Amino acid sequence: MDRSEEAVLAVRKLASRLAPELSAEERFRQEAVEKMSFANDSFDAVICCAVLHFAQNERHFQQMTAELWRVLRPGGLLFARLASSIGIEERVIPLGNSRYLLPDGTERYLVNEEALVTTAERLHAQFAEPVKTVNVAGQRCMTTWCLKKPHILFFDPIEQVDSEETEPLAELPFPFQTKGDHHEG
Repeated sequence: MDRSEEAVLAVRKLASRLAPELSAEERFRQEAVEKMSFANDSFDAVICCAVLHFAQNERHFQQMTAELWRVLRPGGLLFARLASSIGIEERVIPLGNSRYLLPDGTERYLVNEEALVTTAERLHAQFAEPVKTVNVAGQRCMTTWCLKKPHILFFDPIEQVDSEETEPLAELPFPFQTKGDHHEG
């Protein structure tokens, strides 16, 4: 899945050449991570590699993670690899909305370990592995974030605290609703 039509077409073409028995039209889709067409609890594992750091702001990041979590089955694993500020804090230039200019000249949405832990708490996730970060030649840092979705929740979602930089998150689907909000759906 990719937002880029060009990227999806290239993968479909490659797949049809390498594995013609696969239904490339069904398996490779053009759509946004924050609004996937898959049903709830569709996958035992979700791999999101080098995507989340393209979030425009905190709200967009939370929409993407909520959607990844929605399509993951209880007991399933989420593996995400994304750019972070971990280990490179003094080398990045803040641009606002959690976006930074990296030493390699790219602009990215960056998380820190606290943001990953807070988001995992909101999801009621269990860490499958500790957060791990690789410094890529001092130019950027890539972090792996591995979470397990619990089978059953026996408590209300954790209340969302809005930051000053973001819009209210009340419209987000479970698990990002605040107490008292009801999801119609």
